[in-house]
This record gives sequence, C-alpha cells and structure tokens, in this order.
Amino acid sequence: MDAKKLFGKNLRKYRKNSGFSQEQLAEKAGVSAKHIGSLETGSSFVSAELFETLCSILKVRAQFFFVEEDEILVEQFPLNLIDDVVKKHLARTDNSIRKELKLKILAFRNSPNATK
Repeated sequence: MDAKKLFGKNLRKYRKNSGFSQEQLAEKAGVSAKHIGSLETGSSFVSAELFETLCSILKVRAQFFFVEEDEILVEQFPLNLIDDVVKKHLARTDNSIRKELKLKILAFRNSPNATK
C-alpha cells in the first residue's frame, strides 16, 4: 500500500477511535472537513505542520500512521498490563521465597549445627 493510502487508512482509524467526526477533527486542526476526507482517501497528502497537529490532537505517535495493522509496534501495547502481570509474579515469588526461607531457618534451628 502506498504511503498516502496507508496514512489515510490509519488517520481514519485513529480519528474514529478518538470519537471525532471528520468535521470535529477538521475544526480542531484548522482545516476543512473536505481536506480531512481527502487525506483519509489518500487523494492528498498531509503537510508536515498538519501532521504534527493531527498527532497531537489524536495522541498518536507519528510512526503509527505508517504501519499496517498487523505491524503495530509493541510500544502501543498498554504497558500497565505488563506491569500488573510482573507485579503479581513478583508478589508470588516473594511469598514463596519467604516460605522457603522460613523452612530453611526452622530446619537450621533444629539441626546440630545451630548454636544454642
């Protein structure tokens, strides 16, 4: 897919995901709804200035406008979901380490090597 079409396809997706109509996005960006429509169809290409504005309004990193859906980078994955999994794992590991240490301490206390 050429860059204009890919940009347009992703612009439409991110606009809709943000809940904007073409008219609402156009108003925020200071352009006409017709221009947003022509960008989304790939019949025209975005200027650098408008591109920065759209990234800001839609809160989308620039590179995401130029990747196919199946090429989405890991950066877009919600990191808080990864953090939650890691925290749960660490909490489980922490508890199992404590249990193991308690058992080792008890075993040591009952061993002939323990100083009394």
